[in-house]
Amino acid sequence: MHWIDPDHLPQTVGNVLQFTQNAKGELDGLILDKDRQVHFPPHLGPKVAKLIAVGDKVHVRGVRPRGASVIAAVSLKVSGDVRLALHGPRGELWGALLDDGTVVRLGPKEAAKKAKQLAPGMRFSAKGWALENRFGRVVEIGPGERPKAGAKKKAAKKKKG
Repeated sequence: MHWIDPDHLPQTVGNVLQFTQNAKGELDGLILDKDRQVHFPPHLGPKVAKLIAVGDKVHVRGVRPRGASVIAAVSLKVSGDVRLALHGPRGELWGALLDDGTVVRLGPKEAAKKAKQLAPGMRFSAKGWALENRFGRVVEIGPGERPKAGAKKKAAKKKKG
């Protein structure tokens, strides 16, 4: 449903009680409090698992098919309160530390545009690429595609002529 603008769909907010999975063991949904089911395509399962954990508060935009109490998710995001604005060595704003320990990183231009939202005590919501390891979770917000693990950028080939 990539042709649908998620900002114009109804939003459901809830806490994640558990994940659902298909017969292949791939994550394909969430169960929210008040016994609400959210479905997403299994190929998004690894990304969702990196961004969302049981107990997280999530905002889901999606459609509800007639005759079924399930939300077909079009957009998932997590949010939190900013605990600390994060800066680079020259004092430039580049992100925030959220109350759950998530580090949000933005490019300098994007961070400058969102400076008021990155102030301590402000509520911040984002979608982006996430990495979680023994040091914590970081979500990078910005344009472009996420490189595959171990992938190197390919040099542009020059045209002969």
